[in-house]
Amino acid sequence: MVQQMKRRILVMASGEGTTFQEIYHACSHKRINGDIIALVSDRPDSGAVSRAGKMNIPVIHYRLAHISEVIEKVKKLEPDIIALAGFLKILPEEFIHSFHGKIVNTHPSLLPCFGGKGMYGINVQHAVLKSGAKVTGCTIHMVDNDIDHGPIIAQETVPVMPSDTAESLMARVHSVELDLYIDAISTLLNFDYEIVGNRVKFTNQSNL
Repeated sequence: MVQQMKRRILVMASGEGTTFQEIYHACSHKRINGDIIALVSDRPDSGAVSRAGKMNIPVIHYRLAHISEVIEKVKKLEPDIIALAGFLKILPEEFIHSFHGKIVNTHPSLLPCFGGKGMYGINVQHAVLKSGAKVTGCTIHMVDNDIDHGPIIAQETVPVMPSDTAESLMARVHSVELDLYIDAISTLLNFDYEIVGNRVKFTNQSNL
């Protein structure tokens, strides 16, 4: 049997790099058929950059004033997918256009609900509780020019308990969000897909 060629993953992160670490771990344990080829970070002193050093993964420093240079460096690496992992900068249209259909992100709600400006971290779960919603969850989606928008790849629901605080709800969403993200990345790399409306359709796989 011919072994499938490993795919090329570029990760973008601003913070401690815990999601970056989990993607790396999934690649190392063959849950994802790919290798991380580089980290892009806007914070040279971030935990993600420190982790990249320990993993011997090259780092590209993101500077909006030099975005054309960043784009050219990323293009030369020929990534199959670009995974945002707590990247805090809004990507400019030029970057998104250059890698259309390759940039993926995760959000701790069932988009299009509780997305948009200011909806990040615990702010999302405060909004969920205030709304009275009985169910929330997480979404993996392609990145487009709007915040928390773009074709949906996968979603998973999480019940909202009467006793929930924003903190307990955030923890429960996070417990399923990372696994869903890893599975979605793996599926994107292993199966053909097309964008139909605001949904990613897998043309030879029916689970997502």
